[in-house]
Amino acid sequence: MYKDPSSGKSFDSIIALCHEFNVKLNLTTNGSFHSPLGYSVEQWARLIVPVTTDVKFSWNGMSSEVQEQIMRGSKLHKQVSGHSCLRWALSSYEQRCVLFHSIGCKPQNVPEYS
Repeated sequence: MYKDPSSGKSFDSIIALCHEFNVKLNLTTNGSFHSPLGYSVEQWARLIVPVTTDVKFSWNGMSSEVQEQIMRGSKLHKQVSGHSCLRWALSSYEQRCVLFHSIGCKPQNVPEYS
């Protein structure tokens, strides 16, 4: 099972501290934005964007089949939706935040990129 930073029990506290002390965050995520507190992707995006300098999306496949084979339990459509929501939230803020994409190279996914 994969884990995203947003699924951690204290991730919301880390974000709150960033807001309180004006600390900027560098976040790497798979884009699923799980929340033990029940936050929606939109709620996470509104909390994350003002305190981040950059967000790196780490994916392992361009197709659902390959992505979900490598990261068991993941759902590519949810990750793409999370990415889109974060991009939308970025357009709502003057805060400059850069989005990066990281693709893990494994024997199962290299043919997708060839």
